Amino acid sequence: MKKIIFLTTVFLLAGITTLWAIKPIPSYNVPIFRQQTFVEKRTSQDPSPKGKRDMNVKSTVTSTNKPTPTLVVVYIFSMDGRDVMGPYTLVNNQTLTVTVDEREWGVYAVSDDHVELSVWYTPYSPPLTEKGNYNLQFNQNPLIPAVTLRQFYSV
Repeated sequence: MKKIIFLTTVFLLAGITTLWAIKPIPSYNVPIFRQQTFVEKRTSQDPSPKGKRDMNVKSTVTSTNKPTPTLVVVYIFSMDGRDVMGPYTLVNNQTLTVTVDEREWGVYAVSDDHVELSVWYTPYSPPLTEKGNYNLQFNQNPLIPAVTLRQFYSV
């Protein structure tokens, strides 16, 4: 009987420790000890995002006396298990931006170094080469007001 109680307590504590290891998205400055998982969990009150959005993953080096680069390997995965993107390697204080859709997503990060990781979403910003994105402003003379390319071509 004592063995059963002991084993039950060990498994219960191991399960609680595993639950604490998962961090929500968004999370900021979370220390990475070998590995860390971030997941997005929406409740029924949370509005579901429409369309694309950018997931940002930023690494911050916490130990500055290391002569070699600090590496973090990052995988981005959909919570439904259909998509896994990566591995991406972040060196020192880099930020990774990946465009994702409206599904729930997660991030799995691995590092042998002392690193803090931040994971958050921002609205989707299309690349400059995407068709129809002519709202760039240019102004070479500070005395002339800036115009957008769309305004320029509509004249």
